[in-house]
Amino acid sequence: MPIPADTPPPTGEGTATAPKGASMKEVETLIRSILGKDATSRDATLTAENFKLRQQRRELRDQLAAATKSQPGKDALVLMGDDKKAYEEFKALNLKPGDIKTGLEERDTLRKGEAERAVGATIDEAAELLGWTPAALRKAIAKEGLHVEIKEVKSKNDEGKTVTERVPHVRKAANEKDALQALAEFAEGDDDFQLYLPALTSEGETSTGSQSSTKTTAAKAVAGVRMPSTGSSKQTAPTGGASKEKALTEAVERQRATIRL
Repeated sequence: MPIPADTPPPTGEGTATAPKGASMKEVETLIRSILGKDATSRDATLTAENFKLRQQRRELRDQLAAATKSQPGKDALVLMGDDKKAYEEFKALNLKPGDIKTGLEERDTLRKGEAERAVGATIDEAAELLGWTPAALRKAIAKEGLHVEIKEVKSKNDEGKTVTERVPHVRKAANEKDALQALAEFAEGDDDFQLYLPALTSEGETSTGSQSSTKTTAAKAVAGVRMPSTGSSKQTAPTGGASKEKALTEAVERQRATIRL
């Protein structure tokens, strides 16, 4: 008769119990001694196998119970390797999440302010190089959405020697892939930017004299600046011809009444 799987091993008078970890042969010998002379080899083998399986089941059940006790809670977070190391380093800082958030916000504010100061310094240098009013140029750059850089450009002077000049360049801030163009050339070729010329020149901001004087000075702000070619624009640097001055003067005069920086 088959022995149920949950049947405990034989114990009591006239019986014996196999030691834990006993081999199959040892269990079979023990079973034969229990079943007596009537036991066949097949009965002894099956009973021994059944005993071994139940023994393994008990061992697995004990292992599961032990593992369950040591298992982290439902909401526990288990960290290993680099994650554990990073957490231990963070814990050593003795900081709260709120402290970190505040620190990052302050860092971003400082970076933004530093970036704005750097941009302002670049625009001021560009104004100085071109002889324009820094405050007015800042407003013009901001309204037109321009990005300003100062590049060192090599050119030949009147004596034929190679000299290096710091030349202001611009492009649309929203188009990072656009080529940079010398600011003086951009001012000459861009109709919208020409409207800022009265304010970009000191005379254009402060003059109370005749309109012709103001217009002429504004035109010379572009026409009088000789900039070396950088190859980034098809336009050529202005040389100060009368026709260019006349065209710029007319553009300034048309908008002078409405455009004031």
